[in-house]
Amino acid sequence: MLTKSDVSQIKKVVKDEIRPLRTDVKVLKTDVSALKTDVKVIKEDVISLKRDSFSMKADIKTLKSDVTKIRKDTGVIVEFFDSEYLDLRKRVTRLEEHLGLPQLQL
Repeated sequence: MLTKSDVSQIKKVVKDEIRPLRTDVKVLKTDVSALKTDVKVIKEDVISLKRDSFSMKADIKTLKSDVTKIRKDTGVIVEFFDSEYLDLRKRVTRLEEHLGLPQLQL
């Protein structure tokens, strides 16, 4: 059977062992709290990145359509000036032949 002094000694030993555990629990709670804050910030960053990526996709789509239009317009311009050049070249050649001028060597 345990005496009062035995029980007191057991209580003292248990208290001494529990104190460091309580400190560890407080440290762990602080660490978990910091981690929760970090996770919250990361979630907000991910949401912001998603919004930005949707915006960028819309901008890229607009750019693609603009580039396509520019290519078509460039093709039309080149075709127009090419045909104008060929017509002008024919006229110059005809004039040179009519006047009996030699062709210029460029």
